[in-house]
Amino acid sequence: MEREEDQKRPYEDQWIRKWRRTTGRGDRFRDGHRTDPWGSLGASPLRDLAVDSRTTYTYNQSIQEFQQSIAGVIEDRLLDRVRESGFFSVMIDESSDVSVHQNLVLYIRYLEESLGRLDAKTTFMGIRQLASANSNSIREEVVKILSDKGLEISNLVGIATGVVKQLKDLSPSLLSTHCIAHRLALSCGGAADQIPYLVKFQEILNSLYKYFHNSPKNTAKLESIQSILNSSSLKMKEVFHTRWLSFEGAVDAVVKTYPSLLSVFLEEKSAKALSVLERLGDSKDGTVLSSFLQQAPSSPSADSSGLCTFDFKGHCIRDSSKQRAEAVSACEQFVSGVIANLRDRYVSEGDGKVMSALCSIFDPSFISSTIPPSQETLTTLSDFLQKCSFSNSEDLCSEVVGFHEFVRHVGSSAGLTSVKDIAQFSFRHSSVYPVVGYLGRRLLVLPVSTVDCERGFSRQNLINTDLRNSLKIESLSNIMMIAIEGPTSESFPFEDAFNKWASVKTRRIL
Repeated sequence: MEREEDQKRPYEDQWIRKWRRTTGRGDRFRDGHRTDPWGSLGASPLRDLAVDSRTTYTYNQSIQEFQQSIAGVIEDRLLDRVRESGFFSVMIDESSDVSVHQNLVLYIRYLEESLGRLDAKTTFMGIRQLASANSNSIREEVVKILSDKGLEISNLVGIATGVVKQLKDLSPSLLSTHCIAHRLALSCGGAADQIPYLVKFQEILNSLYKYFHNSPKNTAKLESIQSILNSSSLKMKEVFHTRWLSFEGAVDAVVKTYPSLLSVFLEEKSAKALSVLERLGDSKDGTVLSSFLQQAPSSPSADSSGLCTFDFKGHCIRDSSKQRAEAVSACEQFVSGVIANLRDRYVSEGDGKVMSALCSIFDPSFISSTIPPSQETLTTLSDFLQKCSFSNSEDLCSEVVGFHEFVRHVGSSAGLTSVKDIAQFSFRHSSVYPVVGYLGRRLLVLPVSTVDCERGFSRQNLINTDLRNSLKIESLSNIMMIAIEGPTSESFPFEDAFNKWASVKTRRIL
C-alpha cells in the first residue's frame, strides 16, 4: 500500500532525491521519534525532510512553497515563450467555485515560430478570486496579473471577454472579441425562448430529467425496461442555456429511449407519472420527440376508426397534418430567430469592423476574385495601424495590391486555401511586405473563443471539490498550473524547482 501511495506522488519523490544529492544526506529520523506520521499518511518520501522534531517541512506552508516552486518553473518557461512572441492576447472568464466564490481565470494566446511558421498557442496563466464581478475589478485584476508576470500591456493585441472599454485606455490598439461559442449559444437560447412551442419542449425535457434524477426507484424501473427491450441505456439530461451541448444530449437521450419511457409511464399510475406521460404524448410533442420518423408514414393516414395513428415499437402514436405543420413552423421560426440574433451580435462596427477588414485582405476567395480592396477597408486598416503606432502605414495600399498579386501567382502551388494559410504566408514574406506581415501576425494571435477558459473551470472543479472547499486561491492556481501545463514527472526539471525553492529564504535543511 505504501509503495502505491509513493507512486502517486512522483513530483515529491523526485524532489526528495534531488535533496539527497544536494545535501549528501541519506535516510534519517532524528530525536528518537517512535511514531511515523509520514508512513501513516502514505507520504514516506517526505520522511527524509525531517531536520528535527519541529523542522519537518510537512506543514501546509511548506507544501505550498513546494507547489509554488514547481509551478514557478513551469510558468517561467511559458512566459519566456510569450515574450519571444512579441504580441499576445488574453482570454478571461468568470465562474463560481464550490465555495461560492467568484473566480477569474486567464489564458494567454501567443505565437510560436517553428520551421518558418507561426503557430498560435494557448496557455493557462492563473486564476484569481474577485472581490466583486464588475468591470473595474476585472480590469484591475487583469492588469495586475500581466504586471506580476512582467508582460507589457502595450503588446496586448486582443482580448476575448465582454469587459474591454477600460483596457483600451491602456492599449488603444486592443481588439476585443466575444466568444463565438457563447454567442451562438446565446443566439440559439434567445431564439428558442421566443417560441412557446420550444419553451414547452424544454419544460418537458426537464420534467423527464427530474422524474428520474430524484428517484432511484424510477431510474431502476427505466433501466429494467431498457434491458428488456434491448434499447439504449441512457440517462435523462437536464437542459441548461449555459451548457452548450445540453440540448442535444437531452433530446438525444429521449429520442433513443422513447419506447422505454412510454412503457415506464404507462405502467406507473402515480399522478406525477401520468402528468409527464400526458405532456410527453400530447398533440404537440409526440412525433417531434420521435424524430425517428423513419418509421412514421410520409403523410397522416386514417385507420379503421377514423383516427390518424401509426405504430412505433408496440406503441400507438397519434398523428395529424396540423401537428406536423406546427413542428415545421416552429423550426422555421427558430432558424429565423437564430439568424436575427446572430446578426445583432455580430455587428461590423468598431473592433468588429477592423477584424472584418483584416480577414478580407487575407481571404483567399476575395484575393482570387482580382477585385482590389475597397477604400473603406484600406481606410479602416490605416486608422488601425496609426493606433498601433506602426510606421510606414502609408505603404498599406501598394503593399496589399502587390501582396495579392503575389498570392494569386503562387497560391495554387503553395496550397493557400484559408485565411490562416495566407496570414502565415505573409509572415514568411514580411521582409518584402512588412505592413501586411505585421497585420498577419496580429490576426493570427487574435482569440475567437474562450473555450480554453471553460476547460480551465472544469479542471478547477476537479481540484477544488467539496472535500477541499477551503483551498486557497494561490494553491489552486499553482495546482492548476502543474496539472494543465506541467510535463510528466520524468521530464520535469526538478533541479530548477529545487534551486528556486532554496533561493526564496534560508533553509535549515541545507
